[in-house]
Amino acid sequence: MPKISRTNWRLGIASRLIVSGAIALTGVLISSFSGNHALAQITPDNTLPNNSVVPDGCINCDITGGTQVGDNLFHSFEQFSIPTGGSAIFLNNDLSIENILSRVTGGSISNIDGLIQTLGTANFFLINPNGIIFGPNATLDIGGSFAATTADGIQLGDNGLYSASDPGSSSLLTVNPSAFLFNQVATAQITIQSNQAGVDLRVPTGENLWLVGGDVNVDNGILEAFGGRIEIGGLSEPGTVELNTNTGVVTFPDDIARADVTITNESILNVGSQTANAGVIKITGGKISLTSGTQLSSSTFGLGDAGVVGLFADSVVIDNSTIFSTMEPEATGEPGGILIQANSISLQNEAKLLAETRGIADAGLVILQATGSISLDNAEISSNTSGVGRTGNILLQADNSVSVFMRILAINWYRSIRFQGHFRVRSSTGTFTTTLGTCTEYATKAQAH
Repeated sequence: MPKISRTNWRLGIASRLIVSGAIALTGVLISSFSGNHALAQITPDNTLPNNSVVPDGCINCDITGGTQVGDNLFHSFEQFSIPTGGSAIFLNNDLSIENILSRVTGGSISNIDGLIQTLGTANFFLINPNGIIFGPNATLDIGGSFAATTADGIQLGDNGLYSASDPGSSSLLTVNPSAFLFNQVATAQITIQSNQAGVDLRVPTGENLWLVGGDVNVDNGILEAFGGRIEIGGLSEPGTVELNTNTGVVTFPDDIARADVTITNESILNVGSQTANAGVIKITGGKISLTSGTQLSSSTFGLGDAGVVGLFADSVVIDNSTIFSTMEPEATGEPGGILIQANSISLQNEAKLLAETRGIADAGLVILQATGSISLDNAEISSNTSGVGRTGNILLQADNSVSVFMRILAINWYRSIRFQGHFRVRSSTGTFTTTLGTCTEYATKAQAH
């Protein structure tokens, strides 16, 4: 899968709907990543029956030991940070291991500015309740899915617990991780800083990338899970976030306050596919902000289905950023779509939601549902076709108000119509529907040409 250009790309998004500026951590200096000759700060804490083993004074650290229970391998560290150009290589002898769980029990943030590598196809969990920062040189080479979390611990099945904040309460079981457990009133952040050219956080095709905080901030970062899932979100108070490692689905509780997710500065999240089904991007938060050229893509270029992008929050702001759920010229599968559910939704400053088709496949579905208001100002929503496929549907639904001053396309290219205002419009191949309480109408002029 070729890397997407930050500056000029038209990528689509799609699969079935499966939904159910620069930020810095206070007191953390960016200079903590400087210096190619810095030593890794990876120190075992000696809290396991069989402790992790790390060579003294290493930069590229081969990590052995740990406690294996069934298909789970447990590691525990007092501190876990990787300097620029360094690496942490987990050398597990049993390649049947399904999950590697690495907790940090000391009081320091994990600064990752090098490589995390594993053997085999195991999922890897990094658990640090104090916070995690991925620097501009951070990269992954793992065989399974990857989770970074500031939860206090990981639940194992119904009764097990692997705790970072209270190591003595842990019970090491053979069952799969089933939830992220948050006990702190103030949950810590996850920050992903600007990726260097050619460097990204990527998991293998079909695998999943989970970021579960506290606040999650992505600044000029690249996250890739081609044909898999990218799940991002957090809690701002104690609670439990469920995880299904088989499907990759993360489920947040409805009655617990959620943390904010900020993705900015030309960041790219990509779950598209060239040969199979595209994946799913799901972001869950209190306030979700996509700003300054951010791009989210779940497009398909081949035989597979398009994927889905879903945003679920109290407030969603998309400013000068684009979400793609498109069927590219060679795509022949089923369309996907874009779903946004929040109390308030705002698209502004050339924001775009594109569920288009450029070939024989049909275009996708775009749904905006707000319990409060929807504001669309200098934005574009398109379920258009530039090929032989049919256009999709667009639904805007709000309990209070919808303010519209934008361009909406849901018709064939040769019947291009621009709508400004609120309408219920039908064409021969698609519909544009607004369902609302009261509407602030800036314009009611339709132009056909």
